[in-house]
Order: sequence, then structure tokens, then C-alpha cells
Amino acid sequence: MGHNIDDIVDSRTGNAHSPGEQFHESFLSRYPTSQWPSFIDDIAVDIDENIGIGSTGLDRFNFAREIGPFYEEGMVAASGTHGDIESVLNNSIDERGLGTVVFELNKLQYEIEQADTGLENVQNAIEAVLEKLLTQETGVDFSTHSQTEIGTTADLVMELFSDDSVARHAETLVDEFEESVQEGLLARLDEPQMMTPLWHHQLEALRAWQKAGYRGYADMATATGKTVLGLAAIALRYGHLHPIDDVEGQRDQQGTDTVLIVAHSDLILEQWRREFDNHLNIPQDRTRGAAEIELTWGEVHFRTPQRLINQSDYDYDLVILDEAHHYATASEWGSLLEAFDADILALSGSVDDAGTDSEALQDRLRESVGPEIKRYGIAEAQRDGVIPAFDWEIRYAPYERDDEFVELSRSVTESFEAFRDRIESGEISTERRLRTFDDIRTFTHTTEGKALKRDDDAFRDLSTALFSRRMKRWHLAPSLDGIVEVVAEHRNDHVLVLVDSNAQVEVLTDLLAERMSTRVQAATSDQSREALRDQLDAFDESEDGGVVVGTGDLLGEGVDIPAANVAVNMATGGVNAQLVQRIGRVLRNPSEEKHARFYNVVGVPDGDAAVPAQDGRQLIEDAGEFCALGGRFKNLPGFATTSDMDSEGVSRLLHKGLDAIETLIDEGTYDWPSDELETTHLKGLLDVINESDDLTPASVLGEWSEYSWFESKREYDEVASNEARPLSTTSVSVVTSAGAPLESAQLAIETVDDQDATVFETGPNEWEVTLRGAGEAMLRATHPDFEPVSRKLTVAGAPEHLELEQSPRLQREDVEFVASTTRSNEDTVVCIVTDSDKMPISGVAVSVTNQECALFGVTDDKGRVELEGVDPNSEAMVSAHHPDFDVKTMSIFTPTNATVAVRLHDR
Repeated sequence: MGHNIDDIVDSRTGNAHSPGEQFHESFLSRYPTSQWPSFIDDIAVDIDENIGIGSTGLDRFNFAREIGPFYEEGMVAASGTHGDIESVLNNSIDERGLGTVVFELNKLQYEIEQADTGLENVQNAIEAVLEKLLTQETGVDFSTHSQTEIGTTADLVMELFSDDSVARHAETLVDEFEESVQEGLLARLDEPQMMTPLWHHQLEALRAWQKAGYRGYADMATATGKTVLGLAAIALRYGHLHPIDDVEGQRDQQGTDTVLIVAHSDLILEQWRREFDNHLNIPQDRTRGAAEIELTWGEVHFRTPQRLINQSDYDYDLVILDEAHHYATASEWGSLLEAFDADILALSGSVDDAGTDSEALQDRLRESVGPEIKRYGIAEAQRDGVIPAFDWEIRYAPYERDDEFVELSRSVTESFEAFRDRIESGEISTERRLRTFDDIRTFTHTTEGKALKRDDDAFRDLSTALFSRRMKRWHLAPSLDGIVEVVAEHRNDHVLVLVDSNAQVEVLTDLLAERMSTRVQAATSDQSREALRDQLDAFDESEDGGVVVGTGDLLGEGVDIPAANVAVNMATGGVNAQLVQRIGRVLRNPSEEKHARFYNVVGVPDGDAAVPAQDGRQLIEDAGEFCALGGRFKNLPGFATTSDMDSEGVSRLLHKGLDAIETLIDEGTYDWPSDELETTHLKGLLDVINESDDLTPASVLGEWSEYSWFESKREYDEVASNEARPLSTTSVSVVTSAGAPLESAQLAIETVDDQDATVFETGPNEWEVTLRGAGEAMLRATHPDFEPVSRKLTVAGAPEHLELEQSPRLQREDVEFVASTTRSNEDTVVCIVTDSDKMPISGVAVSVTNQECALFGVTDDKGRVELEGVDPNSEAMVSAHHPDFDVKTMSIFTPTNATVAVRLHDR
């Protein structure tokens, strides 16, 4: 009888199963498949430390081969219905490679935890390095859901392979990542790297700042990216912009430079610290708390003006002044502007502030800081899609049914309640607050939590389930029926539907085509760019409207679809700032003729999939975040549910979520958002629920919508008076009557009511004049030795280029001023004497006399003489005598930087 060779080997080794199979039977089989990745993460470090996992035989050498298949199976199970993760994994990396990635990332996490880096959130540190490397190498944006929460390696790996555009670079990325770790993780972490391209107006401002010698100010409306511009200035000098932004800075520092960021409150400074993480990808652990942080390339100081005014030393290399109009108009703080002999970027948000003395403010900043590098208001921002002009709504829908998520929710609820009972009975003793799911997830990454997880199987199971449920929820999509319902409300419009995966595109396109009479098209990444562009052009040109379904990455990044007036976004994950960009890029250039609407369809756990207190609290807190997001561009969202949303279930979430928040508030342990605007709106929404006699969704969400409308109108009215005024830009040069550039000329502009103007010197004898408003402005060029010249300007009549010609102030026969002559000092008068043929005459006696002086000299062989000691621009008598020529005498105002040219005639 024949024997299978594997059976023979097994019988001789006494091992009937492979290490992976034994591990599955002894451990993994106890858990739902979607929890396998989180459990495997927990044992990876033990294996690296040669701690045996039962009698499985797993070790560091066979881990990747044996565990990779199970990790992949767990990821697929955790991805939810209609996910792309399985196909992406198959196309990007084999099971052994996946196992290697998992093992190395867990090993690296452990090594960082043991090192003295000061990094508490190790996961964010690893993500930051991955993101920077991916951005520099490919330009692909790898942004994770877990940046603001404590996560696991499973979260990170899931994120890495959830997007095929990222997964395509997985092997290259891991190679680069390992090299970076060997060269120095901390240096890579500290490097300022802009993770997304700048908006066009930000890039223009940065180029102008560089051209002006790294000194200047930008006056930009709220929510148009002033902070990002300031961070880009830091990246330009000490790191890298996004590869798309082709501006290179001077990185000549030696690791000792000092950057100063000034903001008028500690809260704003704290926001700046967070933005280092969000935009430069320097983790918060490197910037939080301290007034001075030390990075590998230098130091960053955070100061309020109150603290800065008491300093005696202002030795900085780069200064960023936030909301500079506060300092420019304050008598005490105004001296700060004179204190900095460094590169300086001042940021002002007064452009749409009707109460600000704009002209005086601009003059003050020009004198102390430098030229205006950019002026950008709300009207322009809405025109460019930076601040979209649109209505938007949060539409809550139930998640697509997922039995494993239901089982996870049940398991988590039971384990959490049992854990809380053990704490209250004193069986588990800890000083930490462990009242919420977030509390426990954070606790598991502390030394105390790791010890408990190692020694207590029940707590390890709870921790694993909590992380798995959150990861599962991030990737669950709202019901497709809910998406179809929203689209059906706009049968005659041009509708874009944004989803997360190509599989969702196909399923949703079929559903919409079955239920709607209008044309429905799928836009997928496997189409050629030409075919996709043709399809979108046809959609644009259709008079009957239509629907295009595609992924947000495909349709939401710079694809111009002018006809689109409705966008429906299938939301997964948490609230994030990228939502604003997606809104603006999809509904770009809305005009008065086009009323645009944006729907963000948000999934909500319902029925037995919900954990009411925890999920209800998150629903309310997320609503506050959505309001804060809208508040930054003066347009808060409305709120509603789809018809398939269980009304009683939502009421229960609102009721239990409110109770959970108020209990923590009453105990003094509630963590209010660090963002002041978000806190304000969260309190407003809580007040609405408290004041409502009816907690049905229709009632509460209707009152939330009313609250949003009132807040939007109040905030918008504050800036509306200064928005949509016409704008023009003109380049200006000043020349002599002979067409030569007139050095030392000055250019100024006077405006009338409802008119603003700026003058920015772009080079020697060259200016850029920006005019805003419907009135008439007066442009005036002056020079000490030439007659002033004025020109009226209006926005409608402003030319692209204007040349102003100045004539010499002295216009007499045989006497003129010659510009652009080098002088030894200010109180010197220079004379050149020539004959009728303009040949120089030597030996001419020249005198300059007035009440203060009497000066005499003789011309040299070039016909030139300098007379020192004359008051500049004072009235004097000038005489020229020579025996062979007629005498020339004239009364003039002595020039300040020109030469008096005198012509003598034969006797």
C-alpha cells in the first residue's frame, strides 16, 4: 500500500500537523475569523522573543509561511460585504510575503516601545514613516482611519491593502521602510513632509514668499488653508513638499535652526501642534505639550504674544505669525513685528472682515514684515472649489447586514459588562477610567494594560474583540438601498455617487439601473483614461441628467465634471478633513445657475448589531465633528435618515448616547474635543436633545438641521458684506521720458469706499497692483527729482500691463536732471557741463549757493564736479562760468539722487 510522503515525514517527526495547522486548531478556532489578525498580532512578539505558543512549533523562521494564509483569511472576513481586499491581496503580495510584513511590523512596534523615543502612540509613528515613504516614492496618499485613535498592526495592514493604488507599491514600500529604520527612524519621523498637494492659491503664495526673499504676508479667508501654508513654509525650508508641487527651498541648515510659531492663544497653538501630525506627518507625541520641541533638524518654539513680549532674545531663523492682524493693530504687541531679523511669514484672516482697517493693516505689515504675497477671499475660494457653495446633508442609513458584526457586537457587550463587574467588585484594581470602549482600547497599550492582557485571558479576549469590531465597523458600508433612495430623489439631475471599492461600483450600478429610468454608468479604475474622459464628457453634455458611480479616489481627485450638481458619498470610517476636499473637488465651480447638493450617507449600527451607549455616543460626537467641519466654511450640514433606518433603534442610540455623555460630564471625566469649534457645536447638539420632548429621529434630526441653518446664517452674515467684489491685477513699471527704468521711484494707490487695493513690488522698478471693488482708484508714481504722474484705475478698465512715464522736475532750456547716477552721499550735488555738441567741458567753475551754504568747484576732464554739503532737495542758485562760453545761472531745488546736466554755448 502506498504512503503519502507528507504522512511519512509526519510519522517520523511525531508531528501530525504543520505548526500553522496546530496553531489554528489550538487557538484560532476559538475566535471568529475576523478576529484572527488581532490575535496573531498579540503572539507575534512572543514568537520573536522565543516564547513558545503552546506545542505548535511556531517560531520566527516559519511564522511568515505558516501564519500568512490565516492572516489573509481574517482580513478578508473583516472587510465586510463587497470588499476588494481579497483581489487586492492576490494581485499585490503572496501569503508568505504578507506574513513577513505582519511579523516585521509587530517586531518593529515592540522595538520602538522598548526604545527611549518618547513616542507613546507607536502605531502612529509607524504609519507616519510608511506614509512619508509612500508619498515621496510614488505620490500616493496613504492616509489611515486610525490616525486619531490607538490602533494595532492589523488595522495598519488592513489599511495598507484596502486600496489597490497603495498595495501595488507594498513590496517596494516595505523595503524602503526597513532601510529607513536602519538609518534612523527618529530622523524620518521628524522630517517635515507635506502629505497632500497644495491648493493652487497656496502654491502661488509660497512661490511669491520665496521670490520675496522668504518675507511677506498672506491675507486669506478662514478655511482657505492659512495653517497649511505656514506648514508648507516649514516643509519648504526643512523638508519636502508633495512631489506634485515643484518648488524647492534652501535647506542649508545644520540641525540647529529655530522656528517660532506665534498665535494669540494657547488653544490655537495646540491646534498648530496637531497640524504638524495632520499635514507634515510629524506624530503628535513629538510636538504635544511643550512650548519648545526639539527635532532632529532644529527646534520649534510655540509662543503667545503675551509670553513673547517678555523675551529679551528673538534669535529665530523662521517666524510664522498666525492671525497677524492682531499684532499689527495692537499697540503693545506691535513692537513684535520689528523684533524679527529672520525669514518671516505672517498669516492674516482679515480679508473678509468688514470691521478691519484694511489699508492701515496692510501698510503696517508691508513696513514690518514684507510684501503681500497673496490675498484670497471667500468669493474666490468658492469660485475655486476650496470653499464650495453648496447645501449638504448627513443622511443616516443602517449598515449592510453582516452576521459576523452582529456576533462581534454581542460578544463585545457581554465581555465588556463582565469586565466592568470585575472592576466594581474589586477583582481588577486600576486607577484608570475604563468606562468606554475607547478607554479600554487605549488602556491595552499602556504598561498596565499589556500586563493584564498577558495574564488575563478574558481581558485579552475583550481587547481583541474591541479592536476587531472597530476595524469591522470602519469597513462596513451603509445600506445600498439607502444610497439608491437618495439618488432616486434627484432623477433629473447630474448625480455622482462615490463609493469605496470597484466591487461596490458594480453592485450599486446594477441596483440603480434596475430602479431608475435615467442612464446609470459605472466609472472604474480598469478603464483607460481616454475612455473614462469620454464617458464623463457624455455625462456632462446630457440634457436629461444621469448617474455616474465610481470610487472617491477616481472621481474625487481633480476630475473636472462641471455639470455635476448632486454628489452622494458612501461614508466609511470616521469624520475627516478630506471630506471637505472631496466635496469641493466633486462639486467644483458651482455657479448661480447651479444649486449643488452633497449627501454624506453614514452607516449606523441597528438592531442586534448596535451597542446603544457606545454607538449612540459616537453618533452624537460625530455629528458635532460634522458641524465643526461645516463651520469652517460657514455652512453646517442638515441631518436626516433613510426610510430603511429603524426609527426606534435610532431613538435608543440618541437616548443612551446622551446618557453616556452626561454621566461622564457629571463625573467630571468627559473628554471634550480639543477643537474649540467642535466643542461649541457638540454642546449645541446636546442642548437640542435635552430640550426636545420627542426623541424620535425625525424630531431630533429636524431640530439639529434647524440649529445648523441658524449657525450657518449667523456665521455667514459676518463676512457676507465683503465677499463677491470684482477683482483685477495689473503689472506696472515706471520709466523716464527716454524709456529707461527710473530707479528709486515709488508707487502708491488711493482708494475710495468699497474699494481695496494692494501694491506688491515684484522686482527692480516693477510692481503688481491688485484692485478689488466697483469704485475708482488713483495710482500715483513719485520720484524726488521727477514730476509725479497719476493714473485712474477701475477693475473693468485695468490693463494687463501699465507703463508710467515720469518727466524730470527741472524743465529748462539747456538744463536737465539725469537719473540713475551713483553718488558718494546724500548731501552731494553732481554737475556735468557740456558744450552744444554735448562734449564735456573741463575747467568750468561751478557754484551752488543758498542761505545755508556757498560751495565752489571746477569740472574735471569729463566735465564733472561733485559739491558736498548741500541740503537735499533745498532751493539753491547754481552757476557755471568758463571764459570761452556764456555764463549759465539757474535757481533749482537740489536733486536727491540725480545729476544736474548743464549745456553752455560759445560766446
